Amino acid sequence: MSFRQASPATAPRLIILWWVLTVSYAALIFHLSSLSKPAPFLDGIMKYHTDALLHGVEYGVLGWLLMGSLTLSLPILGRRELVFIAWVLCVLYAVSDEWHQSWVPGREASSMDLAADAVGGLIGIIVRDRTTRKKRDLHASHPTV
Repeated sequence: MSFRQASPATAPRLIILWWVLTVSYAALIFHLSSLSKPAPFLDGIMKYHTDALLHGVEYGVLGWLLMGSLTLSLPILGRRELVFIAWVLCVLYAVSDEWHQSWVPGREASSMDLAADAVGGLIGIIVRDRTTRKKRDLHASHPTV
């Protein structure tokens, strides 16, 4: 069953589940941003400038979750609109996250981190869109009777 083809009985619960996951993950990002040293175990590999990669992965997951939540919540919108809305929300959250970090001792706001967040979010959104579209296309070409 495709996400846009969820039965009327399960659709509200599925939408709530996706939004709970999305908001919970956003809260995790906020929590990690409030720590002066969010991941001390990563200090050893940070010398290899992996910060951008970590930001990209972090926001890739957020983009993936946002796209799933929006796809279920707004089935009347087309793919392009959903991708755009998900990306704008991801970037706005990244901006607020960088601003939040500017107030945390030992942390600072960074335009490079923001760029990595935006790119990672877009990659997560596109991956989610492509996998959902493939499932939907496969389901449409092999309908169950």
